[in-house]
Amino acid sequence: MDADEIVEHYQSRVDEIRKNRDQIYSSGLGWLNQRRNNPMPEPELPPASSSMRPSGTPAITSKDLVGDAPLGFENGKEIALGTGSAVSWFQTRQKEKQEQEQRKMEKWNEVMLKRQKDIVEKAAKTKEKREGKLQAA
Repeated sequence: MDADEIVEHYQSRVDEIRKNRDQIYSSGLGWLNQRRNNPMPEPELPPASSSMRPSGTPAITSKDLVGDAPLGFENGKEIALGTGSAVSWFQTRQKEKQEQEQRKMEKWNEVMLKRQKDIVEKAAKTKEKREGKLQAA
């Protein structure tokens, strides 16, 4: 039994189950079922059958479906961890985050030093004003 026969058998079983269910729903109070009131639209394409496939074309293999081996494996052997593109992206991202945090902290330190300097200058001006008033009096 090849894949096409299996699909046809599966489709026939599904159709049979749907037919039986529809018969059950159509009898008695089954007409209240929402599915009967809102039937599914007709399919756009007819179901595929083995007669539609030319006999000369080869069947699809599993390698055609899934492609090559996943990253981290080469010729069936596992290669060192940390060499994949996802890992390198993550490591690069971590470095960028650290550099950004360092730049933020540097900028914050500059702002705080400027504030401290402004406070000291303001305190010095206030002190000079007080001394000037005391000498004038």
